Amino acid sequence: MHSTLITGGAGQLGSCLQELAPANTRIIAPNSAAFDLSQPHTLDKLLNTYRPNQIVNCGAYTNVDKAETQTDLAMCINADAVRVLAVYAAKHSIPFVQVSTDFVFDGRKRTPYAPSDETNPLNAYGTTKLAGELAAIEANPKTWVVRASGIYSDHGNNFALKIIELAQQRESLSVVTDQVGSPCYAPNLAKALWKILAVQPPTGIYHFSDFGEVSRFEFAQAIVDEAAAAGVIKKTVPIKGVLSSHFPSPVTRPEYSVLDASLLKEVADVSVSEWRPALQDMIRLVAVRTQSN
Repeated sequence: MHSTLITGGAGQLGSCLQELAPANTRIIAPNSAAFDLSQPHTLDKLLNTYRPNQIVNCGAYTNVDKAETQTDLAMCINADAVRVLAVYAAKHSIPFVQVSTDFVFDGRKRTPYAPSDETNPLNAYGTTKLAGELAAIEANPKTWVVRASGIYSDHGNNFALKIIELAQQRESLSVVTDQVGSPCYAPNLAKALWKILAVQPPTGIYHFSDFGEVSRFEFAQAIVDEAAAAGVIKKTVPIKGVLSSHFPSPVTRPEYSVLDASLLKEVADVSVSEWRPALQDMIRLVAVRTQSN
């Protein structure tokens, strides 16, 4: 039986990993207080207590705006703690999966990013996540880094749920048109991560997202349309497309961060869904929960 440590187990990806775990897997998913990634010096003792034989690190400092002023904390969680996990995995010769982000790129391309493309993060969050990738690969040759973008699910804090909440409260919305990405439904990513651990393709860097590219404005329109059709919101609300400059921010975000998942599909036979059907799956779950309340 595999004993799998899932960091960030209470988050949306960690929760999906637990829900979709293979039958022969014992899950270890301590909460952030019990397994505090901001205290890397405490982790080795905990790891020796848990004694996992595979690790998936989906815990991270993810507040992109606050990372600009809390860079030391973000680096501690997103890189220093990752090194501790990777060193332990190397010492015990166990698989290690590090979940990363599209924010390691600068968004200047206009075709999907391949894992081999040059990185150039524009902000502190992306810089700390890239540092975590490098730390993991340096410390443990049996590491799979999986970059994902725009992760969302029917629970947690994410763009899709925020749009639904705002559509229920407001008469209109404004969403940016000049940020284009590839949304990633968390259960689909969780299935891909379990497939990696089962197949164990060549180690290295991979990308995963649902297929297709869409601006945040177009994604918001789809969210509202699907939520209205499912009865999650009472009516569609008009959405105005605006430029990112409409929302002043201390953070520069990549304008284009579509990820090419073809390599992972090729080497591990990972299935990739189109983004719209994946969104519909998520909306159906929200509708069931809404109707039961």
